[in-house]
Amino acid sequence: MGIVMPLRAAALLGAVMGMRRCGYPWPLRRSAVEELHTRYLPEDADPGAGDDALTRELESLAEAWEWLTAPRARMPRLFLTADTVTGMDPEPPRGYTDQVPDAEFQMLLGCSSREEALHIARTQLADGALRQAESAYRRVRRLRGRARRDERRAGFAPQRERLQDRARQRARTLGPEAPETLAAREELAALLWEHRRESAVPEYRAVWQGRLRTLGPDHPDTLAARQSLALTLRALARPEEAGAEIGEVLRDRRRVQGADHPDTLKAWELACRVDEDLMRRGARDRGTGPGTMPDREPDRLPDLESGLLSLVVASCRVLGPDHPDTLARRWDLGRMPRWRGAEAESAFELAPVVETAERVLGAGHRQVRRYHREWTAGLRDVAARHPEHRAAVADLVQALVRRLDGALGEDHPHTLAMRTELLRALRWDPARQEAGLTGAMESHRRALEAADPPGVTPDAGPEAAPDTDEAETMVRRLEAYRAAASETVRALTEAGRLPGREPGDQERLDLLFVAAWTLSDMGIHDEAVLGLRAIVRGYLLRHGERDPDTWRVWQALVVTLVRAGGRENLEGAAAELGDLVSAQTRALGADHSETLRVRSRMAATWASLGLLEEAEAEYREVLAALRRVAGPEAQETLDVEQHLAEVIGFIEEEAEREETQP
Repeated sequence: MGIVMPLRAAALLGAVMGMRRCGYPWPLRRSAVEELHTRYLPEDADPGAGDDALTRELESLAEAWEWLTAPRARMPRLFLTADTVTGMDPEPPRGYTDQVPDAEFQMLLGCSSREEALHIARTQLADGALRQAESAYRRVRRLRGRARRDERRAGFAPQRERLQDRARQRARTLGPEAPETLAAREELAALLWEHRRESAVPEYRAVWQGRLRTLGPDHPDTLAARQSLALTLRALARPEEAGAEIGEVLRDRRRVQGADHPDTLKAWELACRVDEDLMRRGARDRGTGPGTMPDREPDRLPDLESGLLSLVVASCRVLGPDHPDTLARRWDLGRMPRWRGAEAESAFELAPVVETAERVLGAGHRQVRRYHREWTAGLRDVAARHPEHRAAVADLVQALVRRLDGALGEDHPHTLAMRTELLRALRWDPARQEAGLTGAMESHRRALEAADPPGVTPDAGPEAAPDTDEAETMVRRLEAYRAAASETVRALTEAGRLPGREPGDQERLDLLFVAAWTLSDMGIHDEAVLGLRAIVRGYLLRHGERDPDTWRVWQALVVTLVRAGGRENLEGAAAELGDLVSAQTRALGADHSETLRVRSRMAATWASLGLLEEAEAEYREVLAALRRVAGPEAQETLDVEQHLAEVIGFIEEEAEREETQP
């Protein structure tokens, strides 16, 4: 009779083995093992229901550790200290070195320290588990960021207390409305803006009202405090209140400082942004959007356009047309025609703003990249709705790609994204799209090679200091790898000629497979399936259904659909396997080992979908064929026998449940 392991001891052992599979180094933290072991306890384990035949009583934690640390023949033995769990004798069986499922991995990773997460990241990266490596590196970065945030928060409280004490002390000695007291409260409001924005509102309001009484309504400091109050209210999504405040500020600044003063222009810009917030709120309340004027406040758009135009003219006169503030205002003005359905007018008006922003701020500037994304999305709408502008749209995007090639490089992620936009813009011109696709391929290949993360040898143990720079570098590199793969799939699937029989198509199919399989490894299943379906079509057209390479990419598609999970994807995998089995049967015969292996996988997919009778019938046919071809003692025959037994067991359990139901 075998040894029966107590429930809590089994759960502790499961946690230990799971942590080792995840990549935790020896020794394990005892506290982490004890925290995780509750996830491995059976749901029916209840220490208060020992009389129930289906329930076994839970032993105490001390008893479980005592059981696991006692020597027993053919049983794992752990070595325990006050803080750690060390060694396992014998080592876990080979099956425990397989890659841990992602859900369990995330659960186990969630209990890791920064040092442990770094070791896990290196281990998973060395094993080629890119998604799990990225998750672990992100945890390293997140834990470091949390530590810094805790440090900032720990510093915020005493800093706030210091500023509050200073303001109270000055109020006692100098008076509550003395300039020094109000300056201290303004400094406190600025601190609260960073950490407790809602709390900044009463402070800014008190500063403004105090200066209003002591300095008068026209003093620049009074106006600045009220403008800060309006800015805070807008940031808190309270545009009606913000509009009331900034309207008065703008009127007073124009009267006191003049219409062309830089501070007046800042207040004017804030007033326009608040007006746009109110217009957007009206559109959102009515369920409308750009291109449809909201009935609520119908005069707001013409007034907003007129105000922005005047602001841009003044900004060009005062600051110059190339000043970053002027460019931001020109951008806001250029977006307005889209609200009345004039997409083409808006897109073409924004073109010189984009080029000037690239020259002034640089093509890699965050604001410029945002301009690029919004602008090309608008150009895409223009090309789709206005055929007469398609050639002009393609020329604009092509010129943008040439500028980015020179400024950022051909393999920069932002350049690749704009290359994809170019292929979308050229879809109406197949000849130019073909040339654009040929030019893009080498850039995508170089980007994938440059971003491909190297394997890392895991460190010797948790005593190694966590390298936050390594975590930051690897997260960025994995992000670049995923972005390059994603853009490659988008770009190559945009080509209307893929798949095809042209000489260059095989090279494109190979590059697309590398990118799609990379996305599959990184857990981006939807895009991976999109690319792999295109590859399967290409191979079927180019090589036919009898080619082994066609079967290889077909099975890669099936694996990705299974990884994606969900009934729809599993049904898609079963359909693809059915087509693959038919093709291999015609090419190899029904009893060929490759055909039988795919049929076994199809039966497993049916079982996952709950089609147990279909799975049983398929397993029986495969088993009979394997006994004839490979012999009853072959490993593949024994594996299918085991799978068949499991399916039969599920069917019997289901029948028993149906019989016991009233």
